[in-house]
Amino acid sequence: LKNDIENGKIATRRLEEGINSIKESNPSLRSQKQSLEKEADALQKECEKLQKEIKELKKEHGRLSGIFGRFGKSEKEQGIEGASKIEGTSKEEIVCVLRSLDELLGALPEEKVKEFSEKEEGKKYMELLEKLGI
Repeated sequence: LKNDIENGKIATRRLEEGINSIKESNPSLRSQKQSLEKEADALQKECEKLQKEIKELKKEHGRLSGIFGRFGKSEKEQGIEGASKIEGTSKEEIVCVLRSLDELLGALPEEKVKEFSEKEEGKKYMELLEKLGI
């Protein structure tokens, strides 16, 4: 009977220690949860920011596609509207975008770059880079 009582006391102490350990870790878990929620909020904001940047880049891509689409046309085909749209764009903007495009082209596989450079558009692109000193 004494052994049973002693074993019961030992088991009770172990249970109390386990309960205390759980109680002590609970605030830690709350703190971790709060930290993870803050991190999730920050990631959500970063995601929204990146989506906004993507939207702006798509707009810029569309604008540049219009500009580059006119390079293959004669002045007569471009007409007065085409000239005024190009005049409204600063040289610095064009240089900045062309540098970015050049970096992107550099990331393409060698065969795709070669394929592009052999096309008329690729040759005009290279001429444009040279004219602008890029």
